Amino acid sequence: SEQVVRLVFPWFILGGAVLAAQHNRHIGVAVLVNRLGPQMLRRLQILVHLVIMVSCTIVFDFAISITMEDESMYTLIGIGQFWSYLALVIGYALLALTTLTNLY
Repeated sequence: SEQVVRLVFPWFILGGAVLAAQHNRHIGVAVLVNRLGPQMLRRLQILVHLVIMVSCTIVFDFAISITMEDESMYTLIGIGQFWSYLALVIGYALLALTTLTNLY
């Protein structure tokens, strides 16, 4: 059913994003990166990781509030939408943790 897809889709998407981040396979601009020296490249990487951390924190905070407030249900399968929103909480927490580990 469509509701099953809505339930698992966020888990697949965020699981893939976390795996891509862990293996450093996220989208990058090779033309820019290839022209930078090692020191400038490291500075850019730190800046990008800090931006990612701030973004993850904002989305994580938003996801927590949605997860706790929403009492909607997938009526056909009898499961709360809480489980879909929980993917955002866990996914962005794991992305933030991965970003922290990639900084070092």
